[in-house]
Amino acid sequence: MDESLIKLYKEVLNDPDKTEDDVQDFLEHHTQLIPLPIMENHGLNMNTVISKFRLGNEAITDFSYLTKSSNLWQFVMIELENQHKKVFKESGDRVEFTADFNRGLDQIRSWRVYIDENREQVLRQIEKLLQPINMADNPVYFKYVLIMGRDDGESGHTEFNTKRRKHLANLMENEGIKVLSYDTLYRQYINFWGVDNEKVVLSPWHEQCYSIKSIPAGKIGATLFTFLSPEYLKVSAEQEKRLAKEGYEMGEWRNGFSLYINQKQAMDKLLKEKRRFDGTVVKEQG
Repeated sequence: MDESLIKLYKEVLNDPDKTEDDVQDFLEHHTQLIPLPIMENHGLNMNTVISKFRLGNEAITDFSYLTKSSNLWQFVMIELENQHKKVFKESGDRVEFTADFNRGLDQIRSWRVYIDENREQVLRQIEKLLQPINMADNPVYFKYVLIMGRDDGESGHTEFNTKRRKHLANLMENEGIKVLSYDTLYRQYINFWGVDNEKVVLSPWHEQCYSIKSIPAGKIGATLFTFLSPEYLKVSAEQEKRLAKEGYEMGEWRNGFSLYINQKQAMDKLLKEKRRFDGTVVKEQG
């Protein structure tokens, strides 16, 4: 656990001049803290999180990610609201949500309406990420997360008392929207995610395509080059150079071969063969 990282994160949260955009930027540079509150047993798909996934021309999610079990996919969409906004009104014994919180809920409700009306289009946007291919036809369920408010206590943020938590739990059960405070992110990092859980951040590129926005400073742990050809994945020259130093055979990948051996190499040395992304096999001569 990196305590200096937690200290920097809290400084961003406590700075009155910082907005949710600043928090997102911080998280994208310190991906250990990007929340994964809904997770199936196969973990984070390809160790990737999508930044600014678009829902048509109507909305943009702040973070999204895929997670799967053997039988289904979950596509989780996260809305970041301003960290200085309150979830609850200061109304004595009564528990009431603020207008800011209700606007955050309405944003997510609009995502749900869009997906209900444009489900096939959204599935097409993530189709190439539904890997391996034998799981691509498994049903996809959409989940929603709202991050807002503070509850660390140590800096006077005590918004989420027991009574309010029960009120919030009731809303989450009825709405199917998971609500986290910003302080939950560093607590879950401490308790569950750990210092090595860095993630690759993707950005939408074209309709079914993505570009790599950032890769971890440490272990990459992604199967992107096993499943996504250059047609669907954009990699910068600088990133490619870094990946090559890590042992990724980027030249083979550029030539249309899947890096399916240890997620880095194209050639199966035992069988003396390579596989193209279209499924054809190329045998080594001699």
